[in-house]
Amino acid sequence: MNETKHLTISTLTEGDYVSTCRVFEESISDAFYKEGLGHLLEDIQSETDHKKQKALSSLEQANSDIYFFIAKINEKVVGTISYGPCGETIQICTEHQLDHLGELGSLYVLSGARDWFGIN
Repeated sequence: MNETKHLTISTLTEGDYVSTCRVFEESISDAFYKEGLGHLLEDIQSETDHKKQKALSSLEQANSDIYFFIAKINEKVVGTISYGPCGETIQICTEHQLDHLGELGSLYVLSGARDWFGIN
């Protein structure tokens, strides 16, 4: 039986924060292990905590300039990406010519959903 999958994209809400944190935990750990760096437990934890804090800050700050978008398949959060102002490296490398544009952050997708998105 072929199950119909319903994809939605929306901004992060407080109700989806815990599920989004699970995406960070699973996908960051998975990436480290696939690169042969699974033994760097402190680095994995630090990266995960940093992403969780950024997501939480985007929810708590009324006028935050960082947004998190989440992808859901059948109402389950399966991925996230952030969007915000250009970082310092981009500003310097472009001699501030792109400061008015935003920057996409890292894309995090649960391993089980990657095939559906066409991601290896």
